[in-house]
Amino acid sequence: MMSRFTYSVPDMTCDHCKMRIAKAMEAAGLKDYVISVEEKTVSVEA
Repeated sequence: MMSRFTYSVPDMTCDHCKMRIAKAMEAAGLKDYVISVEEKTVSVEA
């Protein structure tokens, strides 16, 4: 059973921030994630 974890990223302010986080997630081998600039969160299923 997979669990979803949501992390607050208070300093995320733009799409550039979102792209950098996505690149780091993919480098770590994570595929199932949602990045929300508006909510300043990253959700990961693991």
